[in-house]
Amino acid sequence: MFTSIAIIGRPNVGKSTLFNKLTNSRDAIVSNLPGLTKDRNHGFINLKNKNSLLVDTGGIANEKEEIKEAISNQAWIAAMESGLILLIFDGSVELNNQDFEIITKLRKLDKKFITVLNKADKKFQSAAKEDLKKNGINNIIEISAEHSINLNKLKSLIISEEYKFWKFISGKKYLNENTISFDKRLLKNFYLNQGYLNVKVNSSFAKSIDENNFELVFNINANEKVFFNEFLLELPEDFDKDNYKKINN
Repeated sequence: MFTSIAIIGRPNVGKSTLFNKLTNSRDAIVSNLPGLTKDRNHGFINLKNKNSLLVDTGGIANEKEEIKEAISNQAWIAAMESGLILLIFDGSVELNNQDFEIITKLRKLDKKFITVLNKADKKFQSAAKEDLKKNGINNIIEISAEHSINLNKLKSLIISEEYKFWKFISGKKYLNENTISFDKRLLKNFYLNQGYLNVKVNSSFAKSIDENNFELVFNINANEKVFFNEFLLELPEDFDKDNYKKINN
């Protein structure tokens, strides 16, 4: 599972309500008044019997007031430190400039994110979904955090981001075990280089696209990511530095 998941969005879109529901807690203060979350709240979300850290952030605003700017900075720090981001919008009101600015900045981070349209229970629904699609965001999940609508679906979506299928399209006409084995090694090495030391390629299957092409689909369990704070190298007693050549980066 992801080591941490951040919830971000502008003020009063339902971030803290969603945080409380996903963590089964009341750690985050919830109110109709915007801006109550001043700092990050931390809790755990249980996914497939494994806990991931969930971070609730204050609303991202473009005001230049010192406190609001500090709150926004904390939210972006949480986003940068997380493996996955839940980007929350209020589906009962129209999107504004703050929403579009958040989308633009988030894309620059090059992070995985899930777009969540909250308050789906409200009678009035805005054009937010259509506006997001016009902005290039087509995969949108609609929920009501307050009434727990589609929260299980959201959890499944979070899990699928970690356990998603990898597809490799090959121009070769014939499928053989060597091709599959080679792609498995590529996949495993990719995950190992990202810090997933216990990655498992669970299964694979092939699907014909046309008479000249096929599609290989792999199901991968990444398992937990390993982080190293520092490396210590123990040298033997007979180590002689003159036997080694220095390599400049």
